[in-house]
Amino acid sequence: MNKIWMCSGLAAAVLLAGCGHMSASAGEFDLAAALSEEGYVSIPLEKLPTGHEIVPVEVNGVSGTFLLDSGAQGTIIDEQWAARYYLTPEGVDGHDKIAGATGHTAMRRAEVRSLSISGSELPTNFVMVGNVGPALETLGRMSGREIQGIVGQDLLSRHDGVIDVGNSTLYLRLD
Repeated sequence: MNKIWMCSGLAAAVLLAGCGHMSASAGEFDLAAALSEEGYVSIPLEKLPTGHEIVPVEVNGVSGTFLLDSGAQGTIIDEQWAARYYLTPEGVDGHDKIAGATGHTAMRRAEVRSLSISGSELPTNFVMVGNVGPALETLGRMSGREIQGIVGQDLLSRHDGVIDVGNSTLYLRLD
């Protein structure tokens, strides 16, 4: 019997006892097969030379590249890109503040009509908009890529995210 244990909404470990996804020859566990059986979709990640991973994201029908950051509390689009994604942040002052590599910054919520990662539609009502540009620009310069936002814990937790770092794959449950 396959069991996936969840810890704070994220997959913490896979219980292998009695699992039908073991390779007889090598004794290896087939994570992709086990998660697929549990209703997960597999999303390939691109590893940057810095070791960070990025993923193609579409917000309100507009495609972009986002950093996958399991340490970020929410999904964030840098304020300089808000208009490109047809986002209108609420209020004048930031509702929330986040602390990151570049210090504290104010965040404002913005409603979204649609959000998908690598073509997989994820139901969500909002993202955060704020000045995360300095960190994303630094990664962009180091990797030669333009990065507009961050996929964070809100989406990973809501969709029981599993990150297979060794195979640069993100698994999300869409149901």
